[in-house]
Amino acid sequence: MIKLDLNFPVSNLDGSPVIENGKTMFLHQFFANIMVGPVLKNVGDFMRKNSLAEQLYQTGILELDEANLKLIKDIVADKEAVAPRIQCLITRVILAAELKKQAENEKVSL
Repeated sequence: MIKLDLNFPVSNLDGSPVIENGKTMFLHQFFANIMVGPVLKNVGDFMRKNSLAEQLYQTGILELDEANLKLIKDIVADKEAVAPRIQCLITRVILAAELKKQAENEKVSL
């Protein structure tokens, strides 16, 4: 299992939070809505995406097995559905989580 924590504000390139309609946009809520949007109808199983999107929207965190991690990566890679800035932010979270898991696995094997 790998844990992705997307519970933080979407940031502009200067690091300031993105504000829309007077509210700070949070990455987990923004991405959860993308996951169940109509553009992604050909990426993954709708019920699985919906379940993950609900979990993400409510908690900001996803604990994923390999199959669900691949699904998230496939969604993030969809250039029609996910803006480059969002792709970058989520990819950073995924890479950090994978490195953390790898380091934990190396400690266990010692």
